[in-house]
Amino acid sequence: EWKLVCPRLHEVGMLSKVDKTALAGYCAAYSRWVRAESVVLKDGFTYEYEVYNRKGEPIDHKIEVRPEVKIAQDSLRQVRMFCAEFGLTPSSRGRMSVGKTDEGEEPSWLD
Repeated sequence: EWKLVCPRLHEVGMLSKVDKTALAGYCAAYSRWVRAESVVLKDGFTYEYEVYNRKGEPIDHKIEVRPEVKIAQDSLRQVRMFCAEFGLTPSSRGRMSVGKTDEGEEPSWLD
């Protein structure tokens, strides 16, 4: 995501060196969201497990929502927040004032 977003933000003057930490946060949240969603897609929204008594005999089974569902929801919320900050949604782009772009190649810190 870093390699996709950085050049585009730099092209339109929406990225400077001080944005590096915020952009890293966006990329981390995006990565968490993708990984959590892949688990949910592969294994489903819920998981089932047996409940045992003190003798080790099964007495019940429970169905719980996978932790990855909440991780995906929380991460997507963070991604959307960062997208709004960087003008990566149509509505947030309309509210942005674009800075002056540098001429020439992208700065090395974008690598």
